[in-house]
Amino acid sequence: MDRHHPQAVCPKRPAFAKRFDRCGMGGSGAAASCAFAPGATAGMELSADRRSPALSATRRVAVADAAAGPDVKAIRAKTRLSQAKFADKLRVPVATVRDWEQHRRSPDAPARTLLGMVDADPKAALALIARMGG
Repeated sequence: MDRHHPQAVCPKRPAFAKRFDRCGMGGSGAAASCAFAPGATAGMELSADRRSPALSATRRVAVADAAAGPDVKAIRAKTRLSQAKFADKLRVPVATVRDWEQHRRSPDAPARTLLGMVDADPKAALALIARMGG
């Protein structure tokens, strides 16, 4: 391994490598070999492993799962409530409902369960939520 210089003084270290201990190579030694040194290849395999196609596939699956989430706009339409009133009934910020409807964010598991209940029987679910809120 070619010893280059510590991470803190590496001029070739890209910004994304800040999360690694040493120039994108991981580890905590004070004199780790710099993955960005001219001709260095030892750290590149590790860097490539950290950004493997499997990770990209995982991200694609997460995006696909988010797109396959509940249709919040259709569920809200069943209740005939505005975004503000729907958010108030569910006790979430209006921005959250807006993000769900525009697919910028996906509801987490408890929210999906609650939305499923509202989808199945809007009147009963909203009445139960109102009763539980005190």
